Amino acid sequence: MDVESVCTDQDLEDKVLGRAHLQNLLPKDWLDVGLGRKVATIARTTALREVLEALARRRPPVREADLVYPSELKNAVCYAALRDIYYGAITHAESPYGKQAKHYASQFSQELSSLQPTVNAGVSASSLSIRISRG
Repeated sequence: MDVESVCTDQDLEDKVLGRAHLQNLLPKDWLDVGLGRKVATIARTTALREVLEALARRRPPVREADLVYPSELKNAVCYAALRDIYYGAITHAESPYGKQAKHYASQFSQELSSLQPTVNAGVSASSLSIRISRG
C-alpha cells in the first residue's frame, strides 16, 4: 500500500500549524532535493506499517488485502507520524514539544482503538463483522 494514498505531508501540515511548523520539526537529513524542502515520508511510512501491523494483530486479523478504503487509515497514520516527529524533535534538541508529542500519542491510541475500516465485503471491520464476512 502506498503511503501517499493514505497520508501526505499536506495532511500532517493540516493537523499542525502549517508547513513552516512541520518543517521546523523535521530532521535536516529529511530534505527532498527535488522539492527543495524536508518531507515526512519516513515518519508516514513507519506509521502506516505500525497501523497495518496493529490491525493484523486484531482477532480476527484485518489484513491489508481486506481494506477497501485505505484513506480510512489517514487519521491513525497521521497521528502516529506526528507522534514520532514530535518525539524526534524532543530528543534531538531541547524543545517545548513534549505536550504535543503526548497529545498525538493519545490521539493515535484513540484513533487506532476505534478504527473500523471497510473490508472486502463492504462492512466495517469490527470483530463480529469480519467473522460474518469470512463465513
